[in-house]
Amino acid sequence: MVFPINSTEIYVAFNPNMVNNNVVVIWNNTGLFTLPSGVPPTVGQPFAGGILLYNGITSPQIHTGLTPATNYYYKAYSFDGFNYSSGVSADTTTLGTPTTFQLSVSINSGWNMVSIPGLHPVNQNVTTWWSGKDPASGVFGYSGGYLPVTATTPTQGYWMKHVGANTYNTGGEWPASGILLVPHDPISVNAGWNLIGGYDYNASTSGITSNPPGIINSPFYGYNGGYYIADTLKPGYGYWVNTGSGQIILPSPTFKGISKIAGKINNNWGKIIITDNSGKSYTLYSANGAVNFNDYELPPAPPEGMFDVRYGSGRYVEDLSSGNQSVDMQGVVFPIRVRVENIGIRLQDVSGIGLNERLKSGDEVVVSNSSINKLMVSGDNIPEAYSLEQNYPNPFNPSTQIKFSVSKQTQLKLNLYNVLGELVQTIADGVYEPGYYAVTFDAVDLVSGIYVYRLESAEIVQSKKMVLVR
Repeated sequence: MVFPINSTEIYVAFNPNMVNNNVVVIWNNTGLFTLPSGVPPTVGQPFAGGILLYNGITSPQIHTGLTPATNYYYKAYSFDGFNYSSGVSADTTTLGTPTTFQLSVSINSGWNMVSIPGLHPVNQNVTTWWSGKDPASGVFGYSGGYLPVTATTPTQGYWMKHVGANTYNTGGEWPASGILLVPHDPISVNAGWNLIGGYDYNASTSGITSNPPGIINSPFYGYNGGYYIADTLKPGYGYWVNTGSGQIILPSPTFKGISKIAGKINNNWGKIIITDNSGKSYTLYSANGAVNFNDYELPPAPPEGMFDVRYGSGRYVEDLSSGNQSVDMQGVVFPIRVRVENIGIRLQDVSGIGLNERLKSGDEVVVSNSSINKLMVSGDNIPEAYSLEQNYPNPFNPSTQIKFSVSKQTQLKLNLYNVLGELVQTIADGVYEPGYYAVTFDAVDLVSGIYVYRLESAEIVQSKKMVLVR
């Protein structure tokens, strides 16, 4: 029995005779064999009008390295060491080289990171690929910034906004004949972040290499309600990777590597878990010691309105023991819940007035003020003394930020004076808990010049100069 396995392999099976004599299998492409005689040669040598495929009793055998869409003839003889049987013939044809493949891609409602793993038989327009695309929104590629596109290219990734959720299938939204295969060429990348896609098969990220070697600087990130580290590049989806200039080379479809997720998280690190009212959640981490924080840089923020949470540095791991870190939030649905684990933190809004909470491990706070799109977090360390920092930027126009710290609960004011010592404006006034604060001062109604800002309480007076330049 013979039948094709694929375009380059044929399955060859036989049954030895009752006395278990060796079976000699010969093949050719003509079907014309001669009666064998003598001892068979080694496998692969000419014999009896064909080529010797096998001499033994183990069945089946796999005939490999064949030409696609080609007819192969086989003849099997029993051989007792002296004589050959009359033989049994069979033939079959290898499958043709595939030119298309079947594809199924699940798309979420809203923005998705997508790619095309081959060519659509009609054209590569975005509406040909994604008929449910939001007509009011563009499709965006990335090259140092987001760029609108109307036609797509294999190996490039895109942001695409979709109306409702849908699963696209060949035989459904795409032709039943399949998506056209493209060569599995290396993927060109630029220095920095690249939005890419793979080919028609699942590619393990552990097998991805580069030319020149060593230019892959980050994990591969997918997006599903938030960025995640991907261990596989799946057909039809888009992925971020930070690289040097060159090429990245995907492993072959048969590669079976073990997943290696770069930038692993230590379970003992502190966690800040931010969950919005729609159920979307993201975890930020606090670490210290011998940690290369650049390994935890996130890709560029998704399009406006998409859920995204990260430190102001663009990373998802920072050292909170060194002082305040900002947390930027985009596309969150209020109220949000902030929970901490393995750490105590000070949680504030930018002013330190609208939100000012101390949270220990296991605590959770609900933030309902939808005007808060940035949080300030720090390890729950109380400043040793009052301090007033130099405003930044300085000189400035028209706004600048003033930071100060409070070592114990106190009533204080942050006042602004002109060079004559006259009170111009009270920037901040209230009862402040111990902690670190930042106030944005807008001088839109003031004239250019030198001003003095002063932190005043019953226990301290500190002042610094600022320069407004129109």
